[in-house]
Amino acid sequence: MEPKKSILDYLTLGTLEAIFDSYCTDYEGICIAINDMDENIIIARNFHTICSNFHRANPETEKLCIECNKYITTFLETNDYIEYKCKNGLVDIAFPLIVEEQRIGTFYIGQVFVEGDQKTQFQQSGIFKSGEIN
Repeated sequence: MEPKKSILDYLTLGTLEAIFDSYCTDYEGICIAINDMDENIIIARNFHTICSNFHRANPETEKLCIECNKYITTFLETNDYIEYKCKNGLVDIAFPLIVEEQRIGTFYIGQVFVEGDQKTQFQQSGIFKSGEIN
């Protein structure tokens, strides 16, 4: 069996950083990320503070993030893309990264609230101080 390939077998991290930094200057507030096939984040930009400071920092909600990413990865084995509302209330769009007919990871874009009152609910919950959620 051929070993798993990574996007880093094709592009350097520096190249990915340059691409992501260029993109993110035009689309502030929308997260973009690439995960490898084991759900490790290879690179991410504009990661929302609610994700990094709460969802990914809290073991219970981080488990939900990992479950969602695994679901997305499995779904993309037989589909071209997915729009998915995570169990923590944010929406991502994801599609598989395929090189030479081998899946090497997942590209994510999103981490957005689509229901206007979700962000307000998090702010009013007292978990965050004013201004901590972007």
